[in-house]
Amino acid sequence: MPRGATRYFFMSDIRNLEGIINRNLDEAIEILGKSLNERLIQAEKKKFIGRRVAAIDEHRVKAAEEAVSRITLESAKLETA
Repeated sequence: MPRGATRYFFMSDIRNLEGIINRNLDEAIEILGKSLNERLIQAEKKKFIGRRVAAIDEHRVKAAEEAVSRITLESAKLETA
């Protein structure tokens, strides 16, 4: 980072994390902290935040699919009994 440069967040960074903030504020704070500690420029922050949000969303979708499949299996067992 050039001498005298400051590290800060833009409102767009917060907007990019809006879904995470609504679900898990601690996770959002961790993501913002890591992007500050790594001294990312705005374009890098956007990519970093996007990757983290995508990974979290992917994990949530998989967890939801597993929960639905368990419920479906349990429901199917009840119907056939």
